[in-house]
Amino acid sequence: MRSRIWNHIIPLVGDVALKDIDAAVLRAWKAQLLTRVDESTAEVIWIHLSTILAAAVDDGRLLKNPCKSHRTVKPPKRAESKAKAWDRPTTDAVRASLQERYRLAVGLGVGAGLRQGEAFGLGEDDIDEDASVIRVRRQLRWDHRGRPYFCLPKGKKAREVPLSPALVRRARARMARFPTVACTLPWRDPEPPTTELEARQCKPITVPLVLNTSHGKRINYATFNDRRWKRVLAAAGVITVVDERAEEFGGGYVGTRYTRRRARTCSTCCGIPTRASSWRPASRS
Repeated sequence: MRSRIWNHIIPLVGDVALKDIDAAVLRAWKAQLLTRVDESTAEVIWIHLSTILAAAVDDGRLLKNPCKSHRTVKPPKRAESKAKAWDRPTTDAVRASLQERYRLAVGLGVGAGLRQGEAFGLGEDDIDEDASVIRVRRQLRWDHRGRPYFCLPKGKKAREVPLSPALVRRARARMARFPTVACTLPWRDPEPPTTELEARQCKPITVPLVLNTSHGKRINYATFNDRRWKRVLAAAGVITVVDERAEEFGGGYVGTRYTRRRARTCSTCCGIPTRASSWRPASRS
C-alpha cells in the first residue's frame, strides 16, 4: 500500500489542496493512473485514495468524500476474467528465470499448493519424508510497520499436503546447496506483550527456514515480489512492463497464487481431490 500511495497518489494529486479535489481532478488523475498501471491495480489505488479522503472527512477537513460524492467519475474496474492456471511451459519458464536459491518456492506452490507466506515460513522439520507429507503449520507475515512474525496459515488451520518424490529431491538439493537458517520471531503478534497472558500467547518460536536470502535472513515478501518475482513473471510473459524507468508492471496479481492454481490443476488431472489435504487442530510449532 505504501508504495502505491507514494508512486501513484502523491506524485499526481499530492499538490492539490483537499478542498480542490473535485470531479475534474479525479477524472484527470484516473486517466493518468490508467497510463501507468492496469485496471486491477488502478482499482486498488482508487480505494487507497478514497480511504485517505474518508479519513479527512472524519477529521473535519472535508465535508464529504470526493471519491464517493462525484457520480460522474466512476472508480476503475478490473475486467472480469476467469482464473487460469499456468501451463507447463510457463511454469518451467518461471522456474528457470528465478534465481536458484528461490526456485523451490515455485515447486512448493505448484507441487504442494503452498501460499507465499506458508512457503517462506516453512521449516525443515515440516517436511516429513517418511509420511510423504508437508505439514503446513505456519506462515511468515509482516505487520503494517514492517515487523515480521509467525502465525497460523490462512483460516487459522494447520494442514498436511502430499509430498511427491520429485519435490523431496528438489527440497533436499536446495537445502544441501543453501542451508536452512534458524529464525526466531514472535508468534501471532509482533507487538510487545502487555500482560502475562499475551507473553505466553505470543512467545517467540524458532524455525529453521528452508527458504532464505543470500544474507542468511528471512524473506521479505515485498522485497521478493518487487525485485525478483515481478521481473521473472515479466521475462516469462505472464505480466507486462508498463514503465521501465519506474519499474511498473501490469497484468494484475503478481504473487504466487498462480502456482497454487497450477497445483490444483495437476491434482485434478491426477484424480486427487483439491481438498484432499487433512486439516489438523491449530499448532504453534
